[in-house]
Amino acid sequence: MGVSTDGIIVYGIQFEDGELPWSGNDDIEEWWNEETGFKGSVNSDSYYDDIRAHQQKNPMPVEVVWHCSYDYPMFILSLPGKSISASRGYPTEFNPAELTVTEAEHKVLKDFCEKYDIKYTVPKWVVCSMWG
Repeated sequence: MGVSTDGIIVYGIQFEDGELPWSGNDDIEEWWNEETGFKGSVNSDSYYDDIRAHQQKNPMPVEVVWHCSYDYPMFILSLPGKSISASRGYPTEFNPAELTVTEAEHKVLKDFCEKYDIKYTVPKWVVCSMWG
């Protein structure tokens, strides 16, 4: 069994475990569904179809990027599409000029933090790794 490592370039805000409003930091989708009023029942035959339909109507404005390792995860609150990763052995080309964030995109992240009482610091482009 080998160890894979990923290189990640991501725009966002770094957080320690427990600093985000959803439990365990990996439950953002479940938390977001509750925040946006999803009322489906796990016992329903259409539960997963209902979740997908709800998520299409209520897309998550942010995403959580894990880094460090699965045993000791650290988190970056980012925007969808604002990260690039390369798995060990699979180089990924990118154009540094594409590492941009518009003022409107930046505002989405800031507004999200303010709305959910998340400690806001100025987001930055960072390079990190994930060992898992």
